[in-house]
Amino acid sequence: MNQGIIRRSGLAIVVIVAIAALAAGGATAFGDLLPDGRRWEMVSPADKHGGFIRPLIIEDAIQASSVGSAFTFLSEQSLFPEAHGSAVFDQVIARRTSSGWQAEDIAVPHDLPPGQGVGQGQEYRLFSPDLSAALVQPFGAFTPLSPEATERTPYLRNNGLGSYEPLLTPADVPAGTKFGGDPTSSVGPVDIVGATPDLAHVLLHTTGLALSTTPVTDGLYEWSAGGLRLVNLLPQAAGGTPVEALLGAQGEEAQHAISNDGSRVFWQGESEGEPHLYLRDTLSERTLQLDTVQAGAPGGSSAPRFQIASADGTKVFFSDEQRLTSNSGTEGRDLYECELPKEPPGSVACALEDLTPAQLGHNAELPRVAVLGASEDGSYLYLRAHGVLATNENPATGETAAPEANNLYLLHNNGTEWTTSFIATLASEDTQNAARALTARVSPDGQYFAFMSNRSLTGYNNNDAVSGQPDEEVYLYRAATVPHLICASCNPSGARPRGVFESGELRLPVFNLIDEPGTWEGSAIAANVPTQQDFSLGEARYQPRFLSNDGRLFFNSADALVPQDVNGQWDVYEYEPAGAGSCTTEAETFNSKTGGCVSLISSGRASQESAFLGASETGGDVFFVTYARLSPQDLDEQLDVYDAHECSLSPCIAPPSESTASTCATGEACRPSASTEPPPFGAPASAALSGEGNLRGGQVLSAAKRKPTRAQLLAHALRACRARPRRQRAKCRAAASRRYGGAAHAGKTSQPKRTAR
Repeated sequence: MNQGIIRRSGLAIVVIVAIAALAAGGATAFGDLLPDGRRWEMVSPADKHGGFIRPLIIEDAIQASSVGSAFTFLSEQSLFPEAHGSAVFDQVIARRTSSGWQAEDIAVPHDLPPGQGVGQGQEYRLFSPDLSAALVQPFGAFTPLSPEATERTPYLRNNGLGSYEPLLTPADVPAGTKFGGDPTSSVGPVDIVGATPDLAHVLLHTTGLALSTTPVTDGLYEWSAGGLRLVNLLPQAAGGTPVEALLGAQGEEAQHAISNDGSRVFWQGESEGEPHLYLRDTLSERTLQLDTVQAGAPGGSSAPRFQIASADGTKVFFSDEQRLTSNSGTEGRDLYECELPKEPPGSVACALEDLTPAQLGHNAELPRVAVLGASEDGSYLYLRAHGVLATNENPATGETAAPEANNLYLLHNNGTEWTTSFIATLASEDTQNAARALTARVSPDGQYFAFMSNRSLTGYNNNDAVSGQPDEEVYLYRAATVPHLICASCNPSGARPRGVFESGELRLPVFNLIDEPGTWEGSAIAANVPTQQDFSLGEARYQPRFLSNDGRLFFNSADALVPQDVNGQWDVYEYEPAGAGSCTTEAETFNSKTGGCVSLISSGRASQESAFLGASETGGDVFFVTYARLSPQDLDEQLDVYDAHECSLSPCIAPPSESTASTCATGEACRPSASTEPPPFGAPASAALSGEGNLRGGQVLSAAKRKPTRAQLLAHALRACRARPRRQRAKCRAAASRRYGGAAHAGKTSQPKRTAR
């Protein structure tokens, strides 16, 4: 018998014993079976006053603090009775204290209800890693949030003090400049498009407005405490004049388009009718063109595209159809590295290298979104290309890179040279649009890479047990001394998955908790990880953390991967390699095939979906939404945010009262069913346990029977617009606004002004 099967059988016995103890009124709590010594802590307030917590949706700012001691999320309508006159959706911050999680409404004050910025995201755009500060772009009529504010402007909010610092005041712009825009419009002419992690440097884009003495129709500006600096200026050799600019590349590819210290900004603009990629050094106030044809190179038609940069801005990676070096490929796009010295301060120079030159008789032929992720220092790049860039095999399947295929590679710089390794061949539909490509994530040190695919990359049969279609699964690649690719979400029993087909239709009365943005619409998925979150349609700037440096990976699974998952619903899981957290080679959940342990983070017993929201940097805190009542404080049938907190990091919060939970009378309902193939874990929804949570008694609670509001229908319609071709999105958003936006805040009447603190 396989060692992994023996251990999983042992786990089933442990689960049955725990269930029996609970049924008998014993002190054992189901939460004691959580990995890493975790316990569930209720993050959202118990009394929601008619408000409804939102899952990961297209444009919401949902984020865990880097150390896990705070979490911010949104609600539809306010969770707090004293919060009046706010927007349709309220921003909430919850902070962990010794006595429990305390939530605070931080919705932007307004004199009048502002409505919803259709297709413009939410008022909160970005948060600092510790959630101590946030960038805010208010909607609706101008309401001064600071004595210094004279017109509509974006703000930097101090979340500790509740104070707002305007990013634009009359002192920042030429005399007489009106920067607030049309007061009757719901949005202004100045948009936040990016920032450094600490929000000390903010990138602003203007439409039809100049904020400097240099005349410019559309401007890209860097804001800091020292004031505003115009970014989109051509090099002096090209005239030094301003041109229209895009941060990074059009749409999603803008990771580290501003360096962490704010000194370097990468942007795209046109010169003499051709697009080019530029660096603006804000210290020396100089601009450098990066896509410069090197001596002896053939050149060609200019078509650069920013892919990614290192956190410090010393390395920038971009693709181009133009042959910039003598060894560039003859057809399609190549990937280039421009290395920029950091010293002396303000220096601008570029050492250009083609990282995918023509070799083995093949061109690289990179797609539009080629780099799926990189380490913070830029020494690890995960790249997809249609050319053959390496000849090594995928050790699990023996597969090698093939011409015209969707090949996945690792490019690694060991300090001396770049090496390229083939990882696997993805299905074309895995990355057929930018949103799917942006589900991939790299650990900060570059050692781990998580991504999704519906191809069998490790030998596991991922054809759905019901439909027969190949299901998307979550994979993890480790670039260690011996590179290793595993399927983290594949059923440890070896049974074929039981996934779902993403039709795009609502599965729940209000929102789908899983894949609400519709990233995988039209595909069958057994597991997933979240894509980058937009703060405006088509502009992704933040991705929830789900992968840490030690290989901890968090994902959602429709398939039951452990015996205690018995509800037939989506649940939240953790994979961790041996040596991380509580996973060892002797652990009951250890699987020798993957070299790690898979465990539930949510209960596996909720009557509806549970879904991952975010995690701390180490993965010691994992936040998720669920209808399950996992705490004595949880008294309603609504969605709540929970933290699966690792108690060894800091003592877990003691709930108000400890009580046992009643569950199924026997362990039979938790056993895998017999099958001619290796049995899957779990059971159909009808076999769900009768108890919820690890701390309270009671019955399984169904999701609230609520009809979707107009605001929810509007959000769903906007999701559909995102899938349209870019040229059709504005028309689609306008139609959605006409249909649902007029009464998006029905019932919201004008309330007394909420004064900013």
